[in-house]
Amino acid sequence: MSGVFGRSTVTFHSYFPFAGGLEPGATVRYAGGPKVGRVDSVKLDPQNPGQLDVVFSVQSDLPVKSDSAVKIMSIEPARRQSPRDSPWQSTSAKAASGALLPSQKYVDFNALTSQINDLAPQARDLLHTLNDRATELKKPLPA
Repeated sequence: MSGVFGRSTVTFHSYFPFAGGLEPGATVRYAGGPKVGRVDSVKLDPQNPGQLDVVFSVQSDLPVKSDSAVKIMSIEPARRQSPRDSPWQSTSAKAASGALLPSQKYVDFNALTSQINDLAPQARDLLHTLNDRATELKKPLPA
């Protein structure tokens, strides 16, 4: 099989509960750096419709290990998503073509905004407590 870069490729897949609009043809990057492949397909997992099966092909000369983590990330805000392989200093065996690689959950901007909004009441309480303590420290010490 010859890939986008005229090199032989290997295919892997990972499961994600959410893929942030990832589509076939999207670029795959190695460690957030160079382009090393493409997404082949994004489909519902027939065994578990609550997750997506993302299949992608990368250059066969990459040191992808069986415990390499795959995550979906955006290189820049408001840009297309890209699967990324995280190279670990691993002693695991090289992953075979077709292997399932572990994935890291993708958190999109809306989910991140929601998490920040959920923290707002706690942050407000913390600021009030810090203000109260600072006010106490301004009081003169008893003689």
